[in-house]
Amino acid sequence: MTEKKNNAEKKKIFTAIILAVLLMVMPLSSALASGEFAWSGDLPEGWALFADGGSAARYSGSDWAKLKLGESGYLLLAKRIDLKPQTTYRITADIWADSAEGGAGINLNIYGQEARSEPVYSTNQTWQKVSLCVTTNVDDAQEYVLRVGLGTEEQPCKGTVYISAVNIQELAEQPEGEVHTLIGSLSPDVDMEPGDIIGTTAEQEKPPVYSAQNFDYNKIGMALFAIVVIVAMYLLLTGRNGARIGEYCRRHFVVVILVLAAIVYRIVIVKAEPGHYSDMLCFKGWAISAYEGGLSNFYTSGGFADYPPAYIYVLYVIGWLKDLLGLAYDSAAFTILTRLPAILADVALGYVVYRISSKYIGKNLAAAAGAALLFSPLLIVNSSAWGQVDSIFLLPIIGCIYYLQQKRHILASAYWMLALMLKPQALLVAPLIGVVVLFDLFGSPGEWKKKLGKTLGCIAAMSAVYLVLRCP
Repeated sequence: MTEKKNNAEKKKIFTAIILAVLLMVMPLSSALASGEFAWSGDLPEGWALFADGGSAARYSGSDWAKLKLGESGYLLLAKRIDLKPQTTYRITADIWADSAEGGAGINLNIYGQEARSEPVYSTNQTWQKVSLCVTTNVDDAQEYVLRVGLGTEEQPCKGTVYISAVNIQELAEQPEGEVHTLIGSLSPDVDMEPGDIIGTTAEQEKPPVYSAQNFDYNKIGMALFAIVVIVAMYLLLTGRNGARIGEYCRRHFVVVILVLAAIVYRIVIVKAEPGHYSDMLCFKGWAISAYEGGLSNFYTSGGFADYPPAYIYVLYVIGWLKDLLGLAYDSAAFTILTRLPAILADVALGYVVYRISSKYIGKNLAAAAGAALLFSPLLIVNSSAWGQVDSIFLLPIIGCIYYLQQKRHILASAYWMLALMLKPQALLVAPLIGVVVLFDLFGSPGEWKKKLGKTLGCIAAMSAVYLVLRCP
């Protein structure tokens, strides 16, 4: 009797730990997104600004620079660069253009030289690289002033552009296309230090107003999440009141109310919070690009994309619904639609945890755990306020861990590959899964043929999922 009781307690502890560990994957994966600009003030570190009107600022929720000209003028980030003599370089900038009208548009240029990239006026709501190839012809190293932004002194324009990174690459061979020759004697001696503004800007735009000022999602979300996990673990480990709460939660009308309340509450937050700006722009842009440009052209169109194909399929459906419903890009309905997959995945997580936990701790306690998960502050902040999609790839991760526990390694491997094809952060749990599989298969001697067959089966399952999802 005592042994059965101890086993039951172990199962409760196992379930509680799995619940806590899986949810704590969220902040780790969300923290990976960043740009290549570093900021210490109003401008990126090491950069100055040439300005004739407009405003330049850090785009909230990202490390991008946002340049905006409401009236015709120029607005260019500028930085001193040292280039080797008689050397060819490719300079690129990752840009997202809301719009640009007239003049030199969005461009890269070398101040005082004829070198300037082809103008860009729109990136069709996706990321694009603007490129400039230059070669030096001086005998000694020469300092130049690199600029990127809107318009020039000679060809002003107006519009808005977001810049996430600027890179300079030394080339071993002469590239195809136009290469601009830089003449050292033409480089002007401009009085410019990092942080300087050469010219004048209009009034800087006000930062976005959030529903809760100074609201720190990480600190407050983690604190509330810790409380929820402690309470959930207490109910699961002791069983006190948890069974009664769970029995009530299992009633059909209560389930409907809880699910509807969880969804409605999340949608209210979506309407109030702008989300992680850079990710929201990416998700919306990818949805439009995947649907309008076609899935087969998505990764070859030249736009920025760092998500695997499986989630792009999800965004394709979002793009199709946007077109079907005639939604505007900046409409609240399109914003809600973009975050809806993650919100529905939150609900699915609650159901999956209930189904799996019920096999170990009974249906009543499992129902209490599922209900607690539905209203976990971290899930709500992650999917609704931030607009992240971690709950989507956690669904197959949970399936993977569940089937590992059942010693069904081939099925577990397939689920893990599905998670990886949804989001690269599935790699965070790869070492744990790998150790478990290796220990299960090779922790005891004998049956080498069977073990080798299972190992090959795991590889085949992962390969099959990869090959299916990487198409077209």
